[in-house]
Amino acid sequence: MAAIVGYHTRQVLYFGVKNKYCVTCTRKPGDTHHTCFKNWNGSSSSMEAATIVALHITKRKYCILVIWTPKGLKTFEIERDDEFWKENMKEKLETFYMKCLLPELIDPRQRRSLPIREPEYILLAQAKKQK
Repeated sequence: MAAIVGYHTRQVLYFGVKNKYCVTCTRKPGDTHHTCFKNWNGSSSSMEAATIVALHITKRKYCILVIWTPKGLKTFEIERDDEFWKENMKEKLETFYMKCLLPELIDPRQRRSLPIREPEYILLAQAKKQK
């Protein structure tokens, strides 16, 4: 769970839940007759990165990230870090948006049974990872 709280008002402005686990799916694999709340396949630490993105999109100063574990709740106050954003995230996200997401929004290939676009920078990163 993550809540973006107004700096001055201390009011909750956004509340989001990311679940890596669904009890029903775990107990009854293949059961499609339930509401599955699993909506996150990334690592728990990648939830923090997603929260940082949300902070910048909403232009908030901080938010409270709550992570549930079988041992209890962990809460973190995450402040927007403009320097980290500029140095580590902004360019990568803009590149992903411009080269991957936007072309698919403008000219979707899936419904025409065409393969997904693979921009040059993605292919190079995949080749480098395989070595």
